[in-house]
Amino acid sequence: MAIYVMIARVYAPEARGRIFAAISAAWVVPAMVGPAVAGLVADTVGWRWVFYGICPLIVPALLMLLPALRQSSRGTPEPGARALPRVMAAAATAGGAALLLFGVDRVHTSPVEGSLATVGGLALLVLGLPRLLPKGALRFARGLPTTIMMRGMYSAAFFGVNSFIPLMLTQVKQFGTAEAGIALTTGALGWSAGAYLQSRSGYPAEKLLRIGAAAVLVGVLGTMLTALPLVSGWIAVPAWIVGGLGMGISVTTVGVTMLRQSPEAEQGKNSAAMQVMDTLGSALAIGVGGALINLIGHAPAQISTGFVVIALLMGAVSLAAVVIASRVRT
Repeated sequence: MAIYVMIARVYAPEARGRIFAAISAAWVVPAMVGPAVAGLVADTVGWRWVFYGICPLIVPALLMLLPALRQSSRGTPEPGARALPRVMAAAATAGGAALLLFGVDRVHTSPVEGSLATVGGLALLVLGLPRLLPKGALRFARGLPTTIMMRGMYSAAFFGVNSFIPLMLTQVKQFGTAEAGIALTTGALGWSAGAYLQSRSGYPAEKLLRIGAAAVLVGVLGTMLTALPLVSGWIAVPAWIVGGLGMGISVTTVGVTMLRQSPEAEQGKNSAAMQVMDTLGSALAIGVGGALINLIGHAPAQISTGFVVIALLMGAVSLAAVVIASRVRT
């Protein structure tokens, strides 16, 4: 969120697309090296060490970021009377999402407990989420509200499939862990390329968002082909390049459009709302996908079926984004 605010305050509107493209390029090297290294670490010393190894990298990143944050810290803090309800809304949203995912995962083993948790989670989301988003977001009102919601749709569609590609490749196509990471790496390359193309494009935002959503749809349906017995698992590589390309185009466009539609005093709040939808969209999609896999089963044929169901659901989200993209225009 801080990065979005700093970009808004430091760079002219016409330069923001190029800066977002540069940010996307900055994580290409980690994305290329990370999956292979993570696969090697998981195969040799255990998957927990993948996460332990990331923690020391946070310290130098934070030390480099703090000076920039201090330089861009102008602005009026939100009064406590207004901040407290937003904190409570954030807590309700986070708790609601967790409770909803718990319920969805439990409903097939304990129907009563799962149903109660699901309903309770939805109720908390209904109470909390609208307070964190621009007015009219949940009904996709034209302009900024739809722009914010689009971020969640892209994250859900992409990461809802991305998280299960390694499972599909390792358990069904008999890939090694490091080999399965290659598909995720190529998605990152496509993402960076899409961000660069967006920064050089003169197309209006709604057209870029439509193109990006269509590319994510193609990528999602392309990876679904890995479920076919006679199709090589390597089809996921070109498919996920296309999916990543769509995300690079779309996510960058959403960020630039959100800043353009936001008054300076509300850029921080709207950046936070966008990050809420980004996190919530991916978390709900991944959680529902995991629940589907648990429901359908863990045998190779059952994983294939579950992956097809997940891909179809996320493809529907991508298709909806294609249709709704025109509503970002005010």
